[in-house]
Amino acid sequence: MNTQGLSFESIPPLNVPLRFFQTAPFFGMLAALLLLWQPEALDSRWQPSLLAFTHLLTLGFGAILMMGALFQVMPVVTGQTLPKSSWVAPLVRLALVCGTLMLAAGFLSAIPLLYLLATLTLACGLMIFLGSFGWALLKAQPVGDSAYCLRLAALSLLITAVIGTLQLSYQYWPEGGLYHPARTNIHAAWGGFGWSLGLIIAVAIQVIPMFHVTPSFPRWVPRRLAPTLFALLILLSLPVGQSLQTAALIGIAITAAVFAITALNVLKKRKRKLVDWTVRFWKLGLTHLLVAAGLLLLYPFVDGVHFSGPLALLIGLGFGLGFVVSVMVGMLQKIVPFLVYLHLQRASLSNPSAMMNLPNMKAIISSDVSRKQFYLHALALALIYFCIALPSLRPAAALVLLVDFAWLGYSLLRAARCYVDALRMIDSTASTSQPSSASGLL
Repeated sequence: MNTQGLSFESIPPLNVPLRFFQTAPFFGMLAALLLLWQPEALDSRWQPSLLAFTHLLTLGFGAILMMGALFQVMPVVTGQTLPKSSWVAPLVRLALVCGTLMLAAGFLSAIPLLYLLATLTLACGLMIFLGSFGWALLKAQPVGDSAYCLRLAALSLLITAVIGTLQLSYQYWPEGGLYHPARTNIHAAWGGFGWSLGLIIAVAIQVIPMFHVTPSFPRWVPRRLAPTLFALLILLSLPVGQSLQTAALIGIAITAAVFAITALNVLKKRKRKLVDWTVRFWKLGLTHLLVAAGLLLLYPFVDGVHFSGPLALLIGLGFGLGFVVSVMVGMLQKIVPFLVYLHLQRASLSNPSAMMNLPNMKAIISSDVSRKQFYLHALALALIYFCIALPSLRPAAALVLLVDFAWLGYSLLRAARCYVDALRMIDSTASTSQPSSASGLL
């Protein structure tokens, strides 16, 4: 493991990121149950049930995981902690949980009040997070490659939130005139390529060489590719005419494909050739990104709802579930055991003899658990793609997706249990009373 250039001196207590991680699988399970309840969600990207499904995954699963990870990642890659994380983190998590549930309920029920409450709650949570995150990014000096990409991702999240708020206003204030149909695709582009892909680029250039002993990413990835992606998204958002917007969309697809190919090439050069399930998740996700980018290249040239509708659905599912969720689930298999071990190691510094009782990282989330997670996730993806053309497979796809997220929740619960048990053993060995950061993890 290569940790050169990283700082572990000011990381937050384990319960700060782990509570976010433990919350996220429940939203994945809710999304799967929604698909099981309303399989017609996959008929069209404009189905209210599919919009609820999408936001349960993007906000409830994706944003909660990403924001929880950033409370941990920022001190490591920049040396700068998010201020007041002890109360900011639970407040942000509560706002995301409540806001996402109300938004999904609003899509399913069309009750204007739910949309309004969801908008206020989510806006509050996102602004608190972005205020804390933005302050830490501005204070970080020098600005390394990851911090540079994180700044672009933070701006993208802000733009995504603003556009989403404008679009959602139609549901409770239609006479306000803030909604515009064309902005829906722009909202999705900023959230997918600006925030999600931008954040994954920022994290990948650190964690892939660190955990998988690969060469470093080329310097042009954070310093050229990431800002190019951001500039293309700006061009896509401006009223510059159909031709330039199409060119921007093609450029975004090419930029995403270049990152996917570069990351796959870096992984190919890793020094350890043993089976690593996190690497397989990375390869699965990056392959999906490459395919989604290829389909996005075709999208501007496809005419007719009969073809463009299913193609848009495939791009969304391939990018969201296939790329973003695959990468995040895969990284949890490596990051959570590392964090658990790191915090246990710190807890035993006052009593070196307790080091003998620390669990091996492979015992925290075992290879067998990760292997089952990978095959469950791959099977869920395959069934979801097939059920677009074969609706009779939709219940099976929903059930496998439900088990996929349930298994993730189970593995994270086991990791927390492992931490609590080991911490108690350390405390008993030291025969002292030590404040436990395990509170609330189980």
